[in-house]
Amino acid sequence: DFKANTGVRLVMTNLLQSLSDGGEIQHGALSDETRTVTADTKALMIGVSRKDIVNDDLGVLSDIPRKLGYAAARTFNTDFWTAFEAAVAANFSASSPQLNQTTGALTITTLGAAEALYLAMTDADGNPIGGELTTLLCGTTAYTPAREIFASTLVTNGTGGKTPSANIYVNRFEPAFSRYLSAAPWYLVSNPMAMPLMVAAFLNGR
Repeated sequence: DFKANTGVRLVMTNLLQSLSDGGEIQHGALSDETRTVTADTKALMIGVSRKDIVNDDLGVLSDIPRKLGYAAARTFNTDFWTAFEAAVAANFSASSPQLNQTTGALTITTLGAAEALYLAMTDADGNPIGGELTTLLCGTTAYTPAREIFASTLVTNGTGGKTPSANIYVNRFEPAFSRYLSAAPWYLVSNPMAMPLMVAAFLNGR
């Protein structure tokens, strides 16, 4: 079973405008942002023999639905993060019109560079992006330094001593981890209510 549809989201591009002396409200503009969302049905069949039913002393049959549910969750995660990394590769590269990425392992310095890139982002009209950064999304390599940055009140310099400066990112960006991500990259993510990182579609809401 396969179903694809094209969704259109209306995007308001202008800020609110001052009323004219006569009280007339200025006209704004709506633009169409089109995206293609594809829902694909996946399934798995488990064969059960009469002998399995008769000899079900260990509760194997009752465990099958739980195992299928767990397989469904793992399948969704595999598909989701594969699509995510494909989108990153396609849109965050050296050839991107707006190169909003920084390179290097996760440190206070590279985190500051990433935050500065986000703060400089603008919408289609050149206005600042309104959403706030909330999450530091990591694979396995960056997850430990992400938690250290989040929890540490002091910054450690290269010789192992403590600098007199406080960690300005303590409790700032909540670390989030996915085993399905590649190990090294890390991502600063905004509040999904303002700017969703990804959108998932479910066939018939399931």
